[in-house]
Amino acid sequence: MIDRQSSIPARKVNYRLPLRIAHGSSVWILRFLKSTDLLILSFAGAILAGSIILMLPRSTTGGSLSFIDALFTATSAVCVTGLTVVDTGTTFTRTGQIAILSLIQLGGMGIMMFSVVLLLLSRYRVSIRDKLTIQDTLSPYTSGQISNLVKQIFLSTVVMESIGAVLLWVCSGDRDWFTSLFYSVSAFCNAGFGLQPASFMDPRNNLGINLTLCMLMVLGGLGFFTSVELARLLKPKVRDRLSLHTRLVLVVTLALLFGGALCFYAFERQNALAPEGLGGALLLSFFQSITARTTGFSAVDLRTLTNATLFLMILLMFVGASPGSTGGGIKTTTLGVLIAMARSRLRGEVNVSLFRRTIPDSTVSKSLSVLVLAFTIVTFAVLALALVELGFEPYTQSSRQFIEVFFEVVSAFASCGLSTGITPHLSRLGKLILILVMFVGRVGTLTVATAAGRGMARVKYRYAEENVMIG
Repeated sequence: MIDRQSSIPARKVNYRLPLRIAHGSSVWILRFLKSTDLLILSFAGAILAGSIILMLPRSTTGGSLSFIDALFTATSAVCVTGLTVVDTGTTFTRTGQIAILSLIQLGGMGIMMFSVVLLLLSRYRVSIRDKLTIQDTLSPYTSGQISNLVKQIFLSTVVMESIGAVLLWVCSGDRDWFTSLFYSVSAFCNAGFGLQPASFMDPRNNLGINLTLCMLMVLGGLGFFTSVELARLLKPKVRDRLSLHTRLVLVVTLALLFGGALCFYAFERQNALAPEGLGGALLLSFFQSITARTTGFSAVDLRTLTNATLFLMILLMFVGASPGSTGGGIKTTTLGVLIAMARSRLRGEVNVSLFRRTIPDSTVSKSLSVLVLAFTIVTFAVLALALVELGFEPYTQSSRQFIEVFFEVVSAFASCGLSTGITPHLSRLGKLILILVMFVGRVGTLTVATAAGRGMARVKYRYAEENVMIG
């Protein structure tokens, strides 16, 4: 008889096994979580940790900060929104400002991407699950070079923020390098936080600051994948063709930027832009068109704008930035796909096409889901905030206008940060409503919907068809 056990080769003893077991036990619980759950928990954990840090006495100039204000500030920083209930420059010490800057960077780059970067630096191999998570966040395509993509994103972000900080420091003539770095990170991450709202970064009379901030805001709002693909074209002897994703992002972004700037100029030429010359008015219009979609910096007092301009900015904020970027909103590609779908349906075409490419039905369905879910969230949030802040008084006797509440909710949902000035005066319940809206808007409507409905069983049958009249 053959001894089967003797034919089995002896196993090599692995002395590093305890280390692997320790590492595996630390992430054992993550195997029971989906990537969407992990993303939500990561953002929630960062917000809670940031709130605790901001509540420390050494983080503020006037003693400890209340929990609701610290939670609101931390949520706004991690969600790169920019709405504030206290003045960042005077309320927080340098320690608190560094904490806010770190939360902005963490939220802008993304908790998941930071995790993968730390794994790469620790020389751990990135798992297939991590690759799929990063692909869903950064790239619309399947790629085996996710590790290289993440490295490029990390390095390019550091380079762009460093260049922006140097340019702002030179153009402002200020010796405080931290202020320049703060505004550079805040602009690139589309956060909208500022240290000196009335000075230093006012782009009205400084073309260098204006162009630098615009450059940082646009690059941060294009999306990581688009930026990497555009940077690849700058290399010599590279003849790569832009992907459909990048072309759609560029077309929709340019249309919104120039269209928003022209509308802002037309609506405010006889109002807020009246003291400005033609060049200054166009420059401010372009600046406000960019910041309304992504960042939240403001070069004009929003309380002096017309109702038409405020509604225009609400529409720009609702669309927001591009996928995989630091901005929020329903995203530019969602708007582009929906417009292409409407055009195809009006022409009687079965398939949705863009630039001679057919859009998958799953992408069209996802775009519709994002739009409906975003509209639903904003609608219920506006109703809730209106009831809490405006009460049951007639609108003619209300201390605030409805458009201010509408503007505030869309700004929170789209991670924009623009405000008509009512944020510091909100009640506790009103602040909690905006905290929830900021969180949902940042992690993504589809992410929340997927995490909430993962237990739903898929129906494998189909009911009989029956038509309804539309229109």
